[in-house]
Amino acid sequence: MTTETELRELLTVQADGSTRGSGGWDDVVRRGHHRQRVRRVQRLAVFALLASVAVLAIALPSHDSNVDTTPPAGEPTDTTIDDGPTTPSSIELPDIFRISAVRAQGAFLTVAMLWERGAFDPCTELHPRVVESSEQVGIELVNTSVERGQAWSGCGVGDGGAWGTLELEDPLGSRTVADLTTGYEVTVIDGAPLLFPTELPAPFVLEQRYEAGHRQSARDEQGDLTAVTSWAFSWRAGMSELRVSIDETPSADGCDGESQSVSVRGTTASVCRGPAVTGAGGDDGVTYDVGWEEEGGSVIRVIYQSIAEPPLSLDEVLAIIEGMEPLGG
Repeated sequence: MTTETELRELLTVQADGSTRGSGGWDDVVRRGHHRQRVRRVQRLAVFALLASVAVLAIALPSHDSNVDTTPPAGEPTDTTIDDGPTTPSSIELPDIFRISAVRAQGAFLTVAMLWERGAFDPCTELHPRVVESSEQVGIELVNTSVERGQAWSGCGVGDGGAWGTLELEDPLGSRTVADLTTGYEVTVIDGAPLLFPTELPAPFVLEQRYEAGHRQSARDEQGDLTAVTSWAFSWRAGMSELRVSIDETPSADGCDGESQSVSVRGTTASVCRGPAVTGAGGDDGVTYDVGWEEEGGSVIRVIYQSIAEPPLSLDEVLAIIEGMEPLGG
């Protein structure tokens, strides 16, 4: 049982002060009840204050700089390619300049660019800005002062066009390629099986080439029009030119010169030999037009023409053809 002395000490603690004997028992009880009422009022005041703060936080406008309205971070989502360039054009491209096609080899893309000779040097004055998503790769050609662009892995120019190789973050795979300047999809050609010379005789230099890709319509065996994509490598040195075309739509014109069949790369190729230049002044130079079909079905055409002395012989041209190998992945 609690004694009177113990109860007095308990109420003294509740009253938050020491008792004074002169006040008596009734005074201790009165002060204890008073302290309990004060604490209840204090608790109610704290609850009211917290409720007011919560209401104020909800009512605070979202544009207030003290309120963070950013959603919590989550897994990144794929983005789609924008319809146009996100950086202002810093160089005026001629009308003829555009991305004609690309060839893909794993994570590398080689962009074939139609180019107006003498307007500017795309290898030094332009570089690609690349935007990748899970479904598409967008390419925009920008001035080299644009920091969001990347440097070419390799680049070259020629009389018929220019080419530039860039590296993606991931292999292209099944993704499409778009020209961000025009918003159109670009023809993609698998570069791995394309035949490429391993060595060229003088005056040609293997690295000094230009590349071009095309998408044309041709009639199949049933006479129906079907889309055909082609790729070409070309070299020019002085008054001589060499061109390797893969799956190019054949010309409707026949051979106007001397025609013959030769054995090359384990198959039979047709050769049309004629002058490089014809006109009132007479015929000059030489042209060799060699065409055949590879085992995989690709149609290859190699054209050499020159008015330089001495020109390459047919055997030298056939040696170039025998030495060609697929570019690989």
